[in-house]
Amino acid sequence: MSRIPRVVGGAWGRVVNGVVLPSETLPIITRPINITEKMVRRQQAAARKRSQINPPVVRRKKQDVIISCSDAKKNMYRDQTYDQFAQVPLASLGWKNRKSVGQYFTIHPFSANPALQSDCQSFSDLLLHQKVVDALEMHGYKVPTSIQNAQIQSVCEKLATELQLKSEVVLGADRTQLKLRNPKMSNPDILVATLGVLSKLVTNRIVRLDHVRHIVLDEADTLLDASFEEKTKHVLSKIPLRVSEESLEGAQLVLAGATVPRNLGKQLGDILDTKTLQQVSTSSLHCVLPHVMQRFYRVNQTRKLEFVTEIAMNAHKKGLPTIIFSNSGAAVDFIGLTLREANIGCVHINGRLRSTTRLELYKAFMDGEVNILSATDLVSRGLDTIKATHIVNYEFPKFASDYVHRCGRVGRIGSQVNKPIVTNLITKPHEVELVQQIEYSVRQMQPLQNVDANIKRLYEEEKERIDEGRREKLERKERKQWNKMAAAELNY
Repeated sequence: MSRIPRVVGGAWGRVVNGVVLPSETLPIITRPINITEKMVRRQQAAARKRSQINPPVVRRKKQDVIISCSDAKKNMYRDQTYDQFAQVPLASLGWKNRKSVGQYFTIHPFSANPALQSDCQSFSDLLLHQKVVDALEMHGYKVPTSIQNAQIQSVCEKLATELQLKSEVVLGADRTQLKLRNPKMSNPDILVATLGVLSKLVTNRIVRLDHVRHIVLDEADTLLDASFEEKTKHVLSKIPLRVSEESLEGAQLVLAGATVPRNLGKQLGDILDTKTLQQVSTSSLHCVLPHVMQRFYRVNQTRKLEFVTEIAMNAHKKGLPTIIFSNSGAAVDFIGLTLREANIGCVHINGRLRSTTRLELYKAFMDGEVNILSATDLVSRGLDTIKATHIVNYEFPKFASDYVHRCGRVGRIGSQVNKPIVTNLITKPHEVELVQQIEYSVRQMQPLQNVDANIKRLYEEEKERIDEGRREKLERKERKQWNKMAAAELNY
């Protein structure tokens, strides 16, 4: 006879057929308790991580958006800041991957035009001579910003007439060789010239610069780049520059530009005393334009032309002046021919055209004869395109300085366009690096980096990198062929 164990208290109850049964139903264990506890801990950790990555949705006003993305979780809003030790959530972070095709983000206007926020409300505030102020106001230039509406040549001619000064303009379109063979200079008080022509005139002793008292280098970042640095220094070496701020002898040098090289002192150190240089700039120098909408689309290379054609057709129908930028003359011509075949009026400008032809085509665009201009970076500097409403970067620029200057063709002082737009089509992995730099600068509200880079040196480095890639590709192909031949011999 089996013994029935004595049960004292607890969950055990009645005895059935000699078996002590529990008074309550016990839980059925389907997995070990330690594994269950581990799974619970993992789920709790995952929930905490999701709450950190995806914070509770806060409803914000539409006007508070600075960057809107295809992934709304990466939107940026006004007054939003990021932890300095955490990674900034860039919308373009994975754009080097082909799977990112179709993604986009837009930088919305978040501030007024910086050029309109100057403390100088009149030319008198600049301490100009009253005769100069009167001449400016006589021709409709009431405030300093309004003078940006006109080209240097026209402003100079108007002022020279009123102030009884002689002015002369010498451009590359004026047949330089003819001027060298038969020089006719009128001893002007003001000379406006391109660097190439001026360098030749100085070298051939047609123009003397030893009596110059003021010299202004417009687009200084380009003139001090390695491409033009030798000619610029050659011209400056012929001018006796001021040795100090107090000295009245020698010429005063003024450097002007939307981008200024940070190593300016080093570049000009062998020509002048860099301690005499004084930099006058705005707080928005090298910053992304805050008053222009900028859209970035990650598109497939095969659909890029279709995208541009659609934009151009819409601009053609609505009469919206649009500039399409490319990096090469071949691409510029290709865009122009393609759009004309689609019955869209378009002119295209590149460096292979003569200067007179370029000026005629540009005038046709500004006069409204055509609404589409296909161009290289030749048009991105020195031209006052106040009628342009839309910039399209068919080929994204290779350098930050080019991007700044291209965007500067819209949203200019005197423009009547309320909502200027820049559209960027991104297709290649190397373009993504600059896109990420632009997006990062806006999210951090700081200037762009490497804007003053040496363009010629960077082009040479990029060419060397491309050539090295081609050599490696050729070597891999040759090794593959050699391995095939070796395998065939072994099988034989």
